[in-house]
Amino acid sequence: TSEVGYAAYFGPDDPAVQRLSDFFEEFDSGLHVLVVFGCPGSKMCTSIREQRALEFIGRLQRDLARLPNVRKTQSVLNAPIVIGPLETQTIAERDDNGSYALSSNWSTLVDRSLSEPFLANIVVSKDGKTAGVIVELQSLQSQPVRDVVHAILDLVPRYEEDLGGEIYVAGDPVWSVVADDDLDSD
Repeated sequence: TSEVGYAAYFGPDDPAVQRLSDFFEEFDSGLHVLVVFGCPGSKMCTSIREQRALEFIGRLQRDLARLPNVRKTQSVLNAPIVIGPLETQTIAERDDNGSYALSSNWSTLVDRSLSEPFLANIVVSKDGKTAGVIVELQSLQSQPVRDVVHAILDLVPRYEEDLGGEIYVAGDPVWSVVADDDLDSD
């Protein structure tokens, strides 16, 4: 891995060329925006292990999923957690309205998620103090990307008020849109 995220390989016989498939799979799935917050210092929670924090993620994820040009969202709530051989479970289930209801064993699953290699430091920090929602965009066209980034940035202040802390929005689409907005205003 390099500072830009991927190592470059030259030569068709290098076994590391296999890793290039990960690169193509990511770009086949569209662009991503990460919406992230921390519990320490907020008025809501001290850790993602708390029910209030998980319910907050559920409301945020539900509203992010409803925005135009969103293909799917992923968080600690709906990421599969390995609980046995060939068996996974999620911390919450989504209903027809897009809301999340915590499973009966959510507390155990949250603890387990902090050590899951596919979750820890991706949608939740290993110490459980920070979590995020990954928003995958449907269209890569300029205007739909601009519209959804603006919609996310417009949604965040309401949730920051509930949280009593800052929510960060990151990812290439965000930087592109913010830079474009700055250029347009200049």
